[in-house]
Amino acid sequence: MSLGNRVTTVSEQDYKRAHRSSDITYSGIYNDETNLNRLNEFNLGLANFKALEDSFGPINKLFARETDILTLQEDKISYVLAGKNLLSDASGGDVLTSVPEVLGKQIARIENYGISDNTESFASYGSSKFFTDAKRGAVIQLKGNGPSETLNVISEFGMRSWFRDLFTESFDTQKLGGYDPYMNEYVLSSNERLLPQIEECVPCGQRQSFTLKPDEVKSFCVDLPTTLGDVPYYFNLGSDSVLLQVSWDGTQQINQVITGDGSLTFNKSKVLPSTTTVTLTNQSSSNNATIDLTSGCPTGTELKVRTIVLTNNSDSNKILNCFYSYDGGGTEVFSPNNIVTFQNNPNALIFASSYETYTGDQGQGSIPVKGNEVTIRTSANASTFYNLNNKDRFLWLNTNTDYANTSADLFNLVTAANSLTPNNSGANTFSATFTLPNSVYDYIYLIWDLRREDSSFLCEQAGEQTVPNLDEVCCACGCEDGSGSPIPTEYTITNSGSTTLTLTYNGSSTLTILGNTVTDFCSSTTPTYTPTTASGVSITAKSCDC
Repeated sequence: MSLGNRVTTVSEQDYKRAHRSSDITYSGIYNDETNLNRLNEFNLGLANFKALEDSFGPINKLFARETDILTLQEDKISYVLAGKNLLSDASGGDVLTSVPEVLGKQIARIENYGISDNTESFASYGSSKFFTDAKRGAVIQLKGNGPSETLNVISEFGMRSWFRDLFTESFDTQKLGGYDPYMNEYVLSSNERLLPQIEECVPCGQRQSFTLKPDEVKSFCVDLPTTLGDVPYYFNLGSDSVLLQVSWDGTQQINQVITGDGSLTFNKSKVLPSTTTVTLTNQSSSNNATIDLTSGCPTGTELKVRTIVLTNNSDSNKILNCFYSYDGGGTEVFSPNNIVTFQNNPNALIFASSYETYTGDQGQGSIPVKGNEVTIRTSANASTFYNLNNKDRFLWLNTNTDYANTSADLFNLVTAANSLTPNNSGANTFSATFTLPNSVYDYIYLIWDLRREDSSFLCEQAGEQTVPNLDEVCCACGCEDGSGSPIPTEYTITNSGSTTLTLTYNGSSTLTILGNTVTDFCSSTTPTYTPTTASGVSITAKSCDC
């Protein structure tokens, strides 16, 4: 299959969702004679939108008629011609002419009335249509058909102030409208049920002022970041009394009657949910209560995460994806992928091919949460990728110690860290999970220790661990060339004490070994050091033929 040329240019404008609250769209046609049904097709390529005037507010009611659509926006009444358009002749007269448009011109009435947000108040019977406009305190009747119909403000007939007070006091509640054909009258009822709304949460840290009527209850939501920590609520309400309730994660975190000035807090211990619901209730049944409330943001607790990948020189240029994840409280949060290329460093006993530090508050981005589970992970999906063997391990450590990227510090870090056995969780993917301690510390170290190669047999020499026997194993039995001459052996000397040593190797060569260092060297003879009384010194034979 040939796909042909492909466009690779990147658009300067990002594609994103568009909110078209003042537009009308339409589907494909339905034809029962040809069994054609395209009512579920909304093809944007046909530009099947009729954009109405945005300044009139969103469209809240559409009422279809023979040649037009009665469109009730929040602040305007208009008509959209259907299958026709209104054209003007040379003398300026309007001529109704059929054109191949599904939706034609919008014709707005001159009166400044709409349906506000009370779509439920609309009712029609015959040529009459009724609805309310709560923003202007009016009850409207439209009588007739098309743009020539008459508009009557029926609330003006002796009840103007009554409806104005009603709509002012209960602006956000339902206004249910219906028509009684038996009595030939429009029936309107106002109740206390709130209109459905998209709840917009206020950001944390924002100060708000409220005046609550006697026994009034006010609720709103507050957006919180993913940061963990104490969330404070600062209040100032003089001598009034208000019940402050704060709900988070399905539990009421604060439930207390407050007065005067002060603050209350709760601890946000998980990344999600990221919103709280705040409810204020006036405790007085006779007086208003005025309150200033600031919904604070989580204070946050900083944590540093160090990811370290230890490798061998023999594996240089191999690649491995090393990353981790943690339980964010109902969701698993992954760190960025770290594609590590293994390095070659022959001058260091232990070295890191990757040494990264991430700093932030707990729960922010890739910073884990104390007390929750953390999973160390690897993935490999190509022949150039490194495949773990049964000697490799994962390590972790929580501590206040700042281990630097040096051989000595890495040696001490590996010694102090906790070991985990990687589990094969799929094709070339390994993972191991542990629970992060819920205590006080500044650093988390996550270590991929990939240095532990399978052991190889050099040779065996019976007897005690004496210098002659060690010499036989390291420089004679296992490391002779074809002529019987010894081949230099690779050693490691670890001086974990503070004494400076003089190392003798290759018979007479010397090397100064400082305290708290690890050094690799080659020798064809058994190495020795002085002073022999120094403590914390070890010499390890690593391999032959170095």
